[in-house]
Amino acid sequence: MNSFNDRNFIVIIASSNRGAFLYKKLIELGVNVEIMATPCRLSKGCTRSIKCSREQFDIIKEQAQKYNITINGIYERIIENKKYKYVKVE
Repeated sequence: MNSFNDRNFIVIIASSNRGAFLYKKLIELGVNVEIMATPCRLSKGCTRSIKCSREQFDIIKEQAQKYNITINGIYERIIENKKYKYVKVE
């Protein structure tokens, strides 16, 4: 299993409360994810993101749909010149 530092994708959730709810549901299912504040350059306002690996996209999207949670995008997090760069993948 990858460590959290190897998880290079973030799933942006439309609201902080819904992000925390989705995170809790994923943890209950045994999905190895982490919650984080969405980087300012990717979202206006206070939102949360789920940090994950590519293999977890389907389960995250499935759970978001089940609970009617809006995903505002999935981004790959790349380190470039010691700074994070974000590339939209979905």
